[in-house]
Amino acid sequence: KHCTRPVDLRHRARAAFVASRLRSIFVLYILLDATYIYLRCSPVFLSRASVSVIEQGYFLRCINGLVFFFVGYAGLTISYNTLAVIAVAINLHQPALWPPPFGHLKDLYTIRKFWGIASHPYVLQQLTIFGPHRRGKYHTSDPVSSSGPSRVRSERESWAESYRRICNAFLCSAFLHMCGDAMLQIKIWKNKTHLPIVIGFSAPFFFLQPVGILIEDVAMAVGKCLGLKAGTWTKVVGYVWMLTWMTITSPPYLSSLKAASQAAYPALYERDRVAIGGSAVEEIIKIYFGIDLASLLCSRLASQ
Repeated sequence: KHCTRPVDLRHRARAAFVASRLRSIFVLYILLDATYIYLRCSPVFLSRASVSVIEQGYFLRCINGLVFFFVGYAGLTISYNTLAVIAVAINLHQPALWPPPFGHLKDLYTIRKFWGIASHPYVLQQLTIFGPHRRGKYHTSDPVSSSGPSRVRSERESWAESYRRICNAFLCSAFLHMCGDAMLQIKIWKNKTHLPIVIGFSAPFFFLQPVGILIEDVAMAVGKCLGLKAGTWTKVVGYVWMLTWMTITSPPYLSSLKAASQAAYPALYERDRVAIGGSAVEEIIKIYFGIDLASLLCSRLASQ
C-alpha cells in the first residue's frame, strides 16, 4: 500500500514538530556531508578514472549502490523537511499536513516495499494513476462521521490489474528518467563529445523492477502454499533478496550514468578530488584528529 506515515503523536504540537524536523535535517546533513567525501574519493563517482561499478568487488558494489540511493533519499528529505519547518513555523499549515516523506527503512525487505514505502510515496502515487483504475475500490459511507468520510474496500483488485498498474508506473518512471537522459545528450552534443547515444540508458533499470516484484510475489505465494509463516527470518531473507536484486540491476545503470555525466560535464571530473575540499566532517576530523580523511580514503579506494 503506497501511503505515507502519519506524523508521530509526540510531534503533533508545533514546537515539537519543528524541533524534530530540525534534528532530522541536521543528522541527514552530517551524513550527507560524510557521504560527499566518499563520492569525491571513489573512482566510480567523481573521478576521471574510467572505472565501472561492475568492475569493483561485490562489497564495494553494495556500498556504491547504497551511497547512490542515500544521496537521493537525504536530498529529498532535507528539502521536504525544510519546507515543512517553514510552513509550520509561520502557522501556514498544521504539523499533521506534513507527514514523513518516506516510509520506515526497516520495511525494506521486499522490492515492492522499497519502491512503495521507502521510495517517495507521493511520486509513486502520481505514477500509478496512469494504470487501470480500481473501479469501486472505495466508496464513501453514510452517514459521514466527525472524523471525515470513511473509505471502505468494496472489491479487491485482481492480480492482473495490480501488475498492469505496477508496469505502467515503472513505464512512466522510465520515461521521466529518459527526459533526464535527453538533457545529458543535448549537453554532450554541445560539448562535441564522441559518445554513443545515451538516451534510454536509464530505462532498463526501471523496466526490470516489475520483474523483481513478480519473482518475490511468486516466491511468497509458494511459501504460503508450503505453510511457511512470516516472521523475523522471512524478513532477513527479504533484506538479503532486496539488496541482492539492487546490486544486480543498479550497477549497469550507475556505470552508464557516470559515463554520460562525464561526457556532459567533463570539468566536474577533471579536478583534483583531494583538493576540492568543502566537507565539514573532513575539516573537523583534520582539526581535532590530524587525519587527512580525503587523502586516506582516496588511496584506499584506488587500491581496491
